[in-house]
Amino acid sequence: MASSRAGGVLALAVLAGVLAGCQSTVPPVAYTPSQLEYAAESDSLGIDAFLRLSPAEQQTRRRASERWQERARRAPDLLRELRALHTAVGLDPSAGGAWLRLIRLRRWFTDYQQAEDALAGLQAALPHTRGPRRELAARAAISAAWLRYERGEWRRGLAWVDSAAVNGAPENDVQLLRALHLTGLGRNRRAEDVAFRFAQMDHRSHWIYGVSFWRRGGAEPAHAVFTGRDSGLDLEAVSGAMYPQEPWAAECFRDYGMVEELVENWWLAEQKYEAAIKHVPDRERVDLRRVDHPPLGRASTEVLMPVWLAYDRHYVTGSLSAFTNLAHARYRAAGDPATREFWAGAAVDAAGTCVRLRVDEAWARRARGLILSDFRDQWPLARHDLQQALRTFDRRAIEDVPTLATLGNLYLHAERPQQARPLLERAVAAAPERPRIWSDLGLALVQIGEVDRALPALEMALELDPELAVAWYNRGLLRYHMEDLDGAVSDLERAHELAPGDRDIEGLLEQLRRRRAQQQRGS
Repeated sequence: MASSRAGGVLALAVLAGVLAGCQSTVPPVAYTPSQLEYAAESDSLGIDAFLRLSPAEQQTRRRASERWQERARRAPDLLRELRALHTAVGLDPSAGGAWLRLIRLRRWFTDYQQAEDALAGLQAALPHTRGPRRELAARAAISAAWLRYERGEWRRGLAWVDSAAVNGAPENDVQLLRALHLTGLGRNRRAEDVAFRFAQMDHRSHWIYGVSFWRRGGAEPAHAVFTGRDSGLDLEAVSGAMYPQEPWAAECFRDYGMVEELVENWWLAEQKYEAAIKHVPDRERVDLRRVDHPPLGRASTEVLMPVWLAYDRHYVTGSLSAFTNLAHARYRAAGDPATREFWAGAAVDAAGTCVRLRVDEAWARRARGLILSDFRDQWPLARHDLQQALRTFDRRAIEDVPTLATLGNLYLHAERPQQARPLLERAVAAAPERPRIWSDLGLALVQIGEVDRALPALEMALELDPELAVAWYNRGLLRYHMEDLDGAVSDLERAHELAPGDRDIEGLLEQLRRRRAQQQRGS
């Protein structure tokens, strides 16, 4: 029991998808699943079960599905449309048009996994759907390619761009998406060739050139391209400021805002994010809320960036860095398991996207590592993220106590006390008021064999917090190493009182009681 980590099980599917001393600027919102439930009718079927029905039964369900699709078209708000569409595809999983609409809505207003689910539903439906299958396939591929672009999944995105091209998607859509994805893979020359083929002063050329420099780590040149200033790069194909137009204005303005945020041009970044939300489709029918929150690595009063949330939980647009920070803050403040799991998944997913997009990468790794450290089966991933973040912090002379303390704790769990000790020593030097770090440092010293230094560290932990069970456990372990069985049993009994369900404490306490009884019988 090096240090108790918050327990719980977070699904790997959610996880596979920082707090620089700042707190949420808005109070955490209670988890309200009933607002977002749009489960299909109880007789919903998957495509295989649907195809096993008799032709007459299939036709009956298709007619019922069409009635639900008509309800969806007339729905006054997004939630009722989602419920109707979900019921429609449950009754008729071959309803390609309903699946396509779900993909569009979920891409913007729910979450990545739900958009993925709708995409998988349409892929299964396509061979069996009625209507223009090739057009449906092309539109679905374009939506999927945008989804991959926004998440920084360039290679998978290019595969969807190829699919869109094969199925006859508009050439401008295909070429723009291909170029944007190529920049993420470092194929900037090919991307810029595409940009050059667009008309001079066209916002698509600005966008591709700007993103190309951004992906190479050049936020300043990207800013110069987007704003039409002299970038010193002699780009004849780009001149004048960029004015994004439909149908990609929301995506373009969001990229523009991210670049301005990276160069700390906060006012212009906010302007561009505000422009992005104005171009998001169907926004008038959704419960949208703007939240102003610090980006990653910023103190709560230093700078605030806007984030727009659907139903106060799903990121729509605005600062992705601020959303990651907000999700992390809400995870820490969550009072029930369902809320905690939702915000853990949201923060981990958003942090992963920040890493891929190179947006506050070290702080995003910090946020993800701190959350993953709360889940035992994710400790190796957490350790990797925090190691990467610490390397950057050390280069920048940033002494971040949560990173030092958590990484030190994870090294203890990995039985690497020699690596844990210097991190924990730095952490207690920066934050000597935190008893848990003293306790971990004491345990590291016990494991290394520096008993004389371990005891003062553990006693400092107990002085700061007499109710810290892990410190009593660790001091009991030290006394056991010192052959002080009575003292060890006493400390572990106190630890057991404070944490009665801890199996590590119970197991060691029972072992020491037996050993003490054997000694007493022998004497």
